[in-house]
Amino acid sequence: MEVMDCLTVIDLVRRLEEPPIRALLALSVGFPTPAKIEAVCQLYRASVADHLLGCERDGVVIGCIGIELIGLTEAVIHHLSVEAAQRRVGIGRWLLEQVRVRWRLTGLRAETDQEAVDFYRKCGFRVERLEEQYPGIQRFRCTLNV
Repeated sequence: MEVMDCLTVIDLVRRLEEPPIRALLALSVGFPTPAKIEAVCQLYRASVADHLLGCERDGVVIGCIGIELIGLTEAVIHHLSVEAAQRRVGIGRWLLEQVRVRWRLTGLRAETDQEAVDFYRKCGFRVERLEEQYPGIQRFRCTLNV
């Protein structure tokens, strides 16, 4: 059985109070603090355009992706994380595909840092370097059109 056959996609908005969900979300928030995590959770609770999905295996959430729908066929990825022990087996790519198929997206965009830019490149995103917004921290715009 393939690794991805064991995965289920779930809506995480109703589970935002759970510490494991917040910890997973914190992996994709720059310099996470409890206040920043709460603000992100509030956004997902309040906005009809923002969605937070999880990747579950055997009842345990091991990854998440948060998007904002822009128009009918595009989305901005605001959060994408996979538990450290579960990385490099395709779960992040699987989450991207789940979002793309669920909303029939033809365009995905993300802004990321040096640590994650190679992931987006490997998933077929076009990458462009952005001007430094914060001293010493390089950011990248990643775009995928399908």
